[in-house]
Amino acid sequence: MTSPPDYVRWVYEKTRDWGMWQPFETLDLGDVGYFTKEKLFVATDSTVMDLLGTQPTRGSQHSVNNLIFGNHKDFQISGHGEGGVAEIGSTLTVSMGKEKGFLLYIAEGHTQKIRNITLLLSRMRDELLAKNWRLNYALVGKHLVATEGFAAIFKEGNASLAFTVKAPVSVNQSLPATVKAGADFQRSSGEVQLFTFGDTSTPTFGCAWRIRSDLRDALLDGRADRTPQQDLVFSDRSRITKEEILSHPPDWLFEKQYTFDALP
Repeated sequence: MTSPPDYVRWVYEKTRDWGMWQPFETLDLGDVGYFTKEKLFVATDSTVMDLLGTQPTRGSQHSVNNLIFGNHKDFQISGHGEGGVAEIGSTLTVSMGKEKGFLLYIAEGHTQKIRNITLLLSRMRDELLAKNWRLNYALVGKHLVATEGFAAIFKEGNASLAFTVKAPVSVNQSLPATVKAGADFQRSSGEVQLFTFGDTSTPTFGCAWRIRSDLRDALLDGRADRTPQQDLVFSDRSRITKEEILSHPPDWLFEKQYTFDALP
């Protein structure tokens, strides 16, 4: 049976961004969190406001329309319609074969990222040296806000999701065309978990700046993977001195490009 880490891995493989669990939750630019051993992101109470005293400078919004991600080859579409066309009000069913699977559909939304990260990284470095920034913290630098759409998790084989068609569509159309035809959900069969998006849902995020993994042991002077989360802070016995850290540009300490398998 599928699990939240399966979904998060799938989102990463499809988008190279991180998937929220649960998918309808909200994550703002400058929010701070960490990845668990299950590779799920947990937001903390800390935000960029605590670092800068103000909101970060945001870049322009880029609209996202009618994007869909899914395991297309595994889905089957069925329904009834004259001449093979399902009219408005007809029911179409999207079902899995023998495997589990996922759908992520963004009908309307936008992406946005922090425009100037240099000052923010400098403040994150200051907080690290003051032992207020944990070595596993990550700061969200980009997100996708979905104002309309859904995520569906088919947790086992032979699960299905039925919805009412809002626009005529061929029963034999592709999965994207079928989903875009309508999303007034009626019922599900088998183990299906459905998340519909509202005005502030943030199903994916990226540019999650964090301390470089290859520096953590040196900064902690010990094995970071064996240290309780609350103790993952800059150590007085660090093998990298404050002077050396301050001699580098702020982004020397941080990384934003890391793979799913590089998470805890």
